[in-house]
Amino acid sequence: MPYRGALVVSGTLAETAAETAVDLYRLWAGTGEKVKIATVVTAPDGRGGAAFSHRLDGWTSNARLVAEWGGDAVALGTTARAAVVVRQAVTLRADKTSVPVGSTFKLTARVRPGKPGQPVVFERRVGRAWTLLKAVKLGAGRTADFTWKPPLGASSLRVRVAATAANGDARSAPVTITATGR
Repeated sequence: MPYRGALVVSGTLAETAAETAVDLYRLWAGTGEKVKIATVVTAPDGRGGAAFSHRLDGWTSNARLVAEWGGDAVALGTTARAAVVVRQAVTLRADKTSVPVGSTFKLTARVRPGKPGQPVVFERRVGRAWTLLKAVKLGAGRTADFTWKPPLGASSLRVRVAATAANGDARSAPVTITATGR
C-alpha cells in the first residue's frame, strides 16, 4: 500500500448471526507493540453468519493487523492476522528538463518517511533495463541530490529505495531529461 494510504479490512464470522463487536489492533513492526485502532460491529450476512468491513486511513509503516472476536454463548472467539506492507513515497525532480550537451543538471530525490543515511539509488533506463548511475545517502531533510552530465538525446531517470524494517521498497516515477546539440 502507498505511504499514508488506506486499506479496507473485512471479514466474516460463521459462528454467529448476531450483531457483535470485533476489535482491530495494529502490531507495530519492530516493537511488536499492540495498539487497538478500532472496534467494528458486525451485521448478519444472511447466510447464518455475521460480516464486517472497516476502512483504515493514514498508514505510514509496516505492521501486522489483528482482528479479534471474543466469542459468544454459542461459539469460541477467534483471531485473524494479516501483514500490511507500506511502501515508502519517493519523488524525483530535475532542476531542468533540457540542457545543452556537455552541461549538467541536478536531480533531487525525496523519500517519506526516509531516514538520514538511508541509501537512495539513482538509475537510468538503457534499453529495457535500469542501470545504476549513483547511490547517495539521504540527508537530514530526507532528500538526496545528484548532479549528472547526460549524453546527447533523451534519458529516462528514476530513484529507487530498498525496503527497511519499517517500510517496503519503492521507486519514483520516471523523469525524462534531454541533452540537445549546441
